Amino acid sequence: MGGAASAINEEVEAKKTLVETSWATVKTLGLETVGVLLFKNIFTIAPEALGLFSFKDEADLYESESLKAHGKNVVTYVGHAVDGLRTPDKLAPILKDLGKTHVKYGVLPAHFDVVGKALMMTLDQGYASAGISDQLTAEVKEAWEQTYAAIAATMIEGMQPEAAPAAEAAAPAEAAAAPAAEAAETVAAPAAEAVAAPAAEA
Repeated sequence: MGGAASAINEEVEAKKTLVETSWATVKTLGLETVGVLLFKNIFTIAPEALGLFSFKDEADLYESESLKAHGKNVVTYVGHAVDGLRTPDKLAPILKDLGKTHVKYGVLPAHFDVVGKALMMTLDQGYASAGISDQLTAEVKEAWEQTYAAIAATMIEGMQPEAAPAAEAAAPAEAAAAPAAEAAETVAAPAAEAVAAPAAEA
């Protein structure tokens, strides 16, 4: 059993290394450039998502200073997440807080799928720009997909409604049994827009 656990740990560590090395390659393009690529991909997948941002009406969208700044900010957070893979206990609270922050922008769990797809497209483009597409192997892609899934799941956990204070739960049994189920249904509602904080934050 110890041998199996050791093998699993080695596989996990190997995937972390793949993601770290891959991200180091992509970010040589420049965080701003990668950020613009990411948002181009988000808007390609979900054009309606552009309506969430203050730069939506700018004529030369991808030259917008607001979009560039916001894209760079998002990519910086991706970098922080990659840097934190070795210290998950420290990373998890940060991601949960980030998820909680996004609730006020109308972000729903379903939005993370769009960003995940856009991120994979951005990696493809980054490797192609560096002339090393052959190095973005199936193994590297799988490592990224699993890493992003874990990041998204942690942020979604942070989006969950907080439990009511104990004082509020002291009422009749019916009230005390209050709707955790209803809250779960609300959080699970589908949506077609991309996840991202509005550019007003950038």
